[in-house]
Amino acid sequence: MHRNLLILVGLVVFLAVWAAACPQPEKADEAGNWMRLRESSRGCYHSEERLRFWTRQADRFVSEDTPVVLSASQVSHLRQLIRNSSRGRSHFAEEMQLTPQALLEHQPEILQSVSLTELPPSLAGYLDYSKFLESAKTLAFESSSYRTQTEFKLEIDGEPRLSVEFKGGWEMGFPWLVSSGDEQWETCSLAMIDGLSSLSDSHRRTHEIFRSPVQWRTFWDKEPIVGYNLWRDFKVASQELQAREALQTAPSYDLLSRTLQLESVKSWPVTDNGGGAYYNFSAITPQNLDLFTWSNPAGHLPCEPFEIYRQARSEVGRHPWLGRWRQGAPGRHLKLSMEANRPLEKDFSSLQPWERSGLPGHPEFQIDLLENGNHFARVYLSHATDLGLMTYRINDFSYWPSRPAVVLVNPIGEETKIRAVKGSPKKEY
Repeated sequence: MHRNLLILVGLVVFLAVWAAACPQPEKADEAGNWMRLRESSRGCYHSEERLRFWTRQADRFVSEDTPVVLSASQVSHLRQLIRNSSRGRSHFAEEMQLTPQALLEHQPEILQSVSLTELPPSLAGYLDYSKFLESAKTLAFESSSYRTQTEFKLEIDGEPRLSVEFKGGWEMGFPWLVSSGDEQWETCSLAMIDGLSSLSDSHRRTHEIFRSPVQWRTFWDKEPIVGYNLWRDFKVASQELQAREALQTAPSYDLLSRTLQLESVKSWPVTDNGGGAYYNFSAITPQNLDLFTWSNPAGHLPCEPFEIYRQARSEVGRHPWLGRWRQGAPGRHLKLSMEANRPLEKDFSSLQPWERSGLPGHPEFQIDLLENGNHFARVYLSHATDLGLMTYRINDFSYWPSRPAVVLVNPIGEETKIRAVKGSPKKEY
């Protein structure tokens, strides 16, 4: 009797231990009884907000605010996507497939986007994986929009109660903040974001926050590589390298390098009209025209800069007052600024006041008078006249030609006003 009882107790204990050790079937994620979605978007010229509320009726979720109807199984699936979303920003690279292997495999496409076939050693650091990933995270998590700020918050009833929200500029795309009962975490889950996008109205501005995750998903496609801001530093560096190489092929480079020192090269973005570079030079030996900025569009070999500089230096020599002004105080410079494919006779901002003043010919050289790095005045000179056309208001002269104080200056520095704005200060040399 006692023996049978012991056997029975042992069997009960065994079954209890075995049942505890066996995997338990997952409890179905209950859909709850309601869902609430709040979306808002605010920018310079718009402000919109929308609130939608779904209630459960049998096995469907319906709303008076939208014709979108969801089944209970769809809501349960959405809850699972939210609860199973990756936790933390560390999963970003895995979610977006931004792996070292993927970077290496797509390197030929990256090089092709900047017209290179091989990676120059000087640019290798820009495609280092750690720097690449750091730049990608900065773009995804810290980019912001001064134009539009968007909010998206979804709350789902059930056990546990869930909420997921995003706040920020649409360029960011990440992270999303998930709350599940007492737990809270950031996520980059594309699967979850896909599920949420089906609830947003694609015809409204608030839907723009789903644009960035879609672009990240197609990151390794050819077109996004060409246009993505992530490659900005690499593209700029490669364009500047190619611009330096182009300068060295110019016929006048030997003469140029003996007279001027190349201080820097700054490229501007490639667009439908092509890109280009600004070459910033300084004179090797002391002279009045001591700075030179040469703007050279892509496709135009800079073969004329030395001759342009030589002619401009000769022209400045015909106006002694410029030399006296430069030597009158420390920190003063005369800078020649020219564009390879845009002569000044085609520049409306300089040609219009030149013609208004009755000067012969057309402006040939643009000379900026700099004082401690700030613009003091701008002068246009030409071989056709001994007079110079000068404006004191550089910005106004560029954008509002009818407003600035413009004067004619003879070689010894005497001014004749053509048009003056009331209250403009008198300048003397």
